[in-house]
Amino acid sequence: MFERFVAIDWSGAKGKHLPGLAIAIADAGQAAPCLVAPPRGNAWSRQEVVAFIEDQVRQGGVLIGMDFSFSLPFMDAGRYFPFGSPKVDNARDIWRLVERVCAGDDHLYARHFVEADRFAPLFRWPGHLGGAYKPRLRVTEARCRDAGFGPAESVYNLIGPAQVGLASLSGMRLLARLCERLRSLVVWPFATPATGQSCLVEMYSRLFLKRAGIHGVKVRTPDQLKAALDALGSAPFRGEDASALSDHETDVLVSAAGLRNLVAGGDPAIWKPPGLSDKVRLTEGWTFGVV
Repeated sequence: MFERFVAIDWSGAKGKHLPGLAIAIADAGQAAPCLVAPPRGNAWSRQEVVAFIEDQVRQGGVLIGMDFSFSLPFMDAGRYFPFGSPKVDNARDIWRLVERVCAGDDHLYARHFVEADRFAPLFRWPGHLGGAYKPRLRVTEARCRDAGFGPAESVYNLIGPAQVGLASLSGMRLLARLCERLRSLVVWPFATPATGQSCLVEMYSRLFLKRAGIHGVKVRTPDQLKAALDALGSAPFRGEDASALSDHETDVLVSAAGLRNLVAGGDPAIWKPPGLSDKVRLTEGWTFGVV
């Protein structure tokens, strides 16, 4: 169904070139995934990642996984925002809303949304607890917790190393731009890819570690990386020095192999998981592989 599998570790940090951005690619089959070097310097920028995705999609036949929440919680309250405004009822409009609010943020940063008078009450960050803050979860995040894949975090919590809020909002800006520029791109589960069509999915890197039998949040040693890739049906990493890899790099190597392994398994539930109703599909999306 796909010729290539790409995993991208996204970042919500402020700045242009960010060490938290990493990309790995795995060809169909069992070949080892490889890291993709940034086009200049030692770190990717978010704009460079956008250009990379555009190039991959135009080549066709690629499944791209990115580790951020593709939408905000909706189903728990029957709406995105407790104060009833703005009246938005689908994820694609959320992407466009975040992009509009954050137009003044450079490099796809998303702080303007978090600090806007309308939305700041929903969030907590160091030194700030919004009056309307609740650690709301999407259906897929609750399912991820219940299934033991990991403690998926609320997008509204901006405290702690596991927080995904700013990365997710920045990622929604990315989605808005990609959908505007690439009419052929399918963003699952909001649409379903046809054979040979490129597809972008939300992923949770820790899920692939669980599937590989790694009991921890990160791959720390070359032996752990080799074991994880082997468990996911992949040849070992052929880089120069696996011990020098960052957490971001090991995450994407394992995730690229994990995406390929999920698809190769042929389980129809990965595309139609229990709990993914039409309403959930429209408003919240889903994390690929959470069944």
